[in-house]
Amino acid sequence: MEVAEEGVELGDHHCAPGCRDARGEHAAKTAPQKGYFSEVPAPILGAALGSMTFGPTWKLFLLAAEVDAPPYVGALTAFFSCLSGLFICTYAMTILFSFRTFLEHAGQVAGLSSISAGSMAIINSGPLVAENVSQNFGEALWTMGLVLHLLSTVALLVFRLRHRGKEGFKDVFIPPLFVSTVGIGAAAATSTGVGSSRWLAVASFWAALVWCTLLMPLVLYRLFKHGLPSPVMVPGWMILMAPIYLCLAGQLVVYPGEFGWLDHILLGAGVAVAIPCQYIIVKTLEGRKFFPTCAAFTFPQNIGVVALSRFYLAHGYPFALVLAGLSMAMATLLNLPVFGWFFVQIGTRKLFVRTPTKPLTPECI
Repeated sequence: MEVAEEGVELGDHHCAPGCRDARGEHAAKTAPQKGYFSEVPAPILGAALGSMTFGPTWKLFLLAAEVDAPPYVGALTAFFSCLSGLFICTYAMTILFSFRTFLEHAGQVAGLSSISAGSMAIINSGPLVAENVSQNFGEALWTMGLVLHLLSTVALLVFRLRHRGKEGFKDVFIPPLFVSTVGIGAAAATSTGVGSSRWLAVASFWAALVWCTLLMPLVLYRLFKHGLPSPVMVPGWMILMAPIYLCLAGQLVVYPGEFGWLDHILLGAGVAVAIPCQYIIVKTLEGRKFFPTCAAFTFPQNIGVVALSRFYLAHGYPFALVLAGLSMAMATLLNLPVFGWFFVQIGTRKLFVRTPTKPLTPECI
């Protein structure tokens, strides 16, 4: 598998080959975006999703390993949940102070998928709020996140229909498509925590499974046909390991013990995809440079631990617990630097006070 030609660097942003405007020139001549929060990258919502699920992932893994959770695990879960809220609020300021930037993100596949990750974070916040604050409020958050996710999925489909034929196969079937489509499975995987209607959970699971079955062959074909994109976009391919694991986690919640054969198929497929995905981490670390798209490292690792832990609790296979432990170690090593980077960027105000000209291309979100 070859790595495609590196993208062209434009200032602080990167543009992959082929991202050119109608005149065949790179979109570096676009109008400057000035004002607060005009530079907040959409992938910060991916970090919000990872942060929201990091604490519950640890709790579930400790439960599967039959280890009593230390007292500070609850405090850490609350901390990472608040950190997720900070990331979401930071990007929400973009809507208030730089609505044009938000529209540009929402009009492109990669940006819209990051916005969908924000709705998934809200879905995952529902069980935490239901457990620690209010059952009704938690269920309301869960429902609101599901509605927002459905809206983002509709927006993605409308965008693809309006722009069909304007982009080649190479640029269409990319992992971010999974976030707005298969991501609805997060509602099924968290449904027991909010006491939601079973039909919503079941519908969410089957919708996620259908989308995953349809898109996975196309995205894998694009990967093997065209290779990895420019280095700045390589981390986004980490999303590839999340869809199957998300379907497995939803299956084990919605149909516990009913379709054992499907559990095993999803587990095998998930592991088969997840192991090569670690190659993406190596390719990213080779560059020794952090990109906002590294937020894609967080949730895929977390949902892998969740799916493997639930599989072990359901079937009792020791190898599943071993894989969950390895995944938990990897998730911790990847999550903490990503959260720290975004937090430092916010603390030093580097995310929202700069006013450079920003190339508006699909790869530069």
